[in-house]
Amino acid sequence: MAEYVNVAKAARILGISRSRMQELIKTGELQTFEGQVEMQELRSKFPGLAFNESPIVERTKIIKDTAFGERIQKLVEPPADVLKSRIRRLSVDLNVERTRARDYREIIEDLLKKLSEMQQFSNESQRRIIHELNLWLVARFESTKE
Repeated sequence: MAEYVNVAKAARILGISRSRMQELIKTGELQTFEGQVEMQELRSKFPGLAFNESPIVERTKIIKDTAFGERIQKLVEPPADVLKSRIRRLSVDLNVERTRARDYREIIEDLLKKLSEMQQFSNESQRRIIHELNLWLVARFESTKE
């Protein structure tokens, strides 16, 4: 990806005035794109300059890298207090769901007992229906334990 700097910064990097920079652009020695000069073109046209050692370029790069890293961190990693709050909320939700699951299991166990009691006072047709229902409930109950 090409790295661009504005004309004023390019002039500072080269150590020349803005008017001299404008002359270089007018004569075609330097190309611009929307008021920006490509750093690679500066390096190729002025190979004797130590661009990597330029404090402006180095500072600009550090600022850009830091800003990008901070943006990514904010997008990816929420602040610690937000995470703590989420953990507390999820912990409460988990406890509520565990209690609800235990209550449902008790209801199913009570239903199985009630159906067994009803079997004792039923006719043959009702006993078969209750027996089938018991088998189905036990199978479903066991399948949820896995």
